[in-house]
Amino acid sequence: METELKEILKDLEIQIISFMIREEKYVKQLFTKKTRNQILRDFNDKNTKYVAGLILTYYEKHQSVFIESEFLSIIDNSINNKEITNGESFNYQDIYRTAMSYSKTLDDEQFNRIYSEWENTEARPKCESGLKDSLPLLNTNQTMKFIETVRDMFRGVYQDKSNDDYINTLDFENDKEKQIKDIMDRRDNEEMYSSIKTGYGEELDKKFIGFEKGTLSLIGGLSSSGKSTLAMNFAYNIAKSGKKVLIVSLEMPELQYARKLNAREAHIEYDKLLKPATMTDDELEKLKKVINERTMNLKVLDIAANCFTWGEIVNIIDERMPEYEPDIIFVDYLSLINLGNNSKERRDVLLGNLGKEIRSYARQKKIPIVAVVQANRSSKIKDKRTGKSKVSIELENIEDSNKLGQDCDNFIAVIPEKTEGSPVTKMGIYIGKQREGERDITIFLQGDLRYSWIHDNKSIMNDMWINDEISTSKEEMEKSIFDDINDFDDEIKNAGLKDEEENIVEPKNNDLDDFLGISNNIPSPKVNDSNEKENGFNIYNDNNDLDLDLGI
Repeated sequence: METELKEILKDLEIQIISFMIREEKYVKQLFTKKTRNQILRDFNDKNTKYVAGLILTYYEKHQSVFIESEFLSIIDNSINNKEITNGESFNYQDIYRTAMSYSKTLDDEQFNRIYSEWENTEARPKCESGLKDSLPLLNTNQTMKFIETVRDMFRGVYQDKSNDDYINTLDFENDKEKQIKDIMDRRDNEEMYSSIKTGYGEELDKKFIGFEKGTLSLIGGLSSSGKSTLAMNFAYNIAKSGKKVLIVSLEMPELQYARKLNAREAHIEYDKLLKPATMTDDELEKLKKVINERTMNLKVLDIAANCFTWGEIVNIIDERMPEYEPDIIFVDYLSLINLGNNSKERRDVLLGNLGKEIRSYARQKKIPIVAVVQANRSSKIKDKRTGKSKVSIELENIEDSNKLGQDCDNFIAVIPEKTEGSPVTKMGIYIGKQREGERDITIFLQGDLRYSWIHDNKSIMNDMWINDEISTSKEEMEKSIFDDINDFDDEIKNAGLKDEEENIVEPKNNDLDDFLGISNNIPSPKVNDSNEKENGFNIYNDNNDLDLDLGI
């Protein structure tokens, strides 16, 4: 690298350090962009790299920035321990003093400008070198190969992989403290290390371990089976529990997601949100009330299908949401992500590689990622005895690539069983794979797609009380339902119906839907929403965006 360029970079790096030692919010801002090792890898000067490393390490440990006396104490200890020389100590102190001498009137706009200039200057020599090495491909008529090489090279400038980020080792004999610390951390910080539950604790969460950090989970199903609705209900439940949730939608526009979620929470038929003129004044007021009083951290990033690779989607998230650190990401759905310009590879191989890339990102960020996938037609099996078709979805039934199923940590399939004459659908949730729990089991939930709502017996108590049909309070409704159930049990007891093994025959049908009056056969809405995207992607922030395309 030219001497002049080195000096420019060193000056920019000292300015970055100046921000870091003045206000801890700028250190936190750097951590939202990259990990500690990735940040340090961008520092070219060894002296600025060392000082920045001290600041970042200290912040990770204490969640604050050291003052000058603490910095000098750290340097003195390093000299006494013979970790650095006196000459190196002088250089580090000089960097610190120079950084302190910069203007004290630092602001966010100035930080962003300097950081951008530093990042671009640091990337320039890598791009120049990569282009120079790739040019011979053009001279041998390998234009597509040149484009692929340059594309990967530019992406690599910002997503360069560090061994520290992707590789870990454990010596079972010598790393005793590491193993004990893992157990103690999990014991003392149960919330930090526990998996994220689906919110269906009455049934599903008893069998499904949940979404653990660093894992990739798949939700599969046939077309229009309710897999996106299930993913949205998972996201809603998780956000209501206090987690930060991001939905990357490549299928539905962000406002369609908003309408579905609002229909679910306000318990107003989705068709009415598509045609707001059909809503009553009371329904409109209830909808507004639900939106205005909502408190949960849920964002939707709407991205045009097949326009962006996963690496580009990650860059969009970082650019559009620099300070948003989701606890979990939902992708709807996976096969609509652009697979790149590698036409020679089979699609199943490319999708398998995409799954590996997403799982690697989940591990790096230490968050779970849940992706919706399509099942192929082979999952429909005709029963020779009855002549009726039944659905059986396994990992190998994932459309275009069973390699996704091999690499994922969890696989859930949605198998709806519609009841004739009822809008309520019995939703079979088949757990086909989970690395740390039972598999090949099916849990049944209830789905009412009129409201984009999926529930179990517990969530019916938490949600259904909003319905206009029920004018009583939540507590009164619960008491009323269970009084009805107990009265029915008393009738059976009085009739003296006995079972050979049990004292009382349990009622064959104590479905709560009967008590709630859900029996009208109203068809599920068919949605055809095609919002144009100006830049290929839109963001819906559930906390702030109240523009619901109501047409009023």
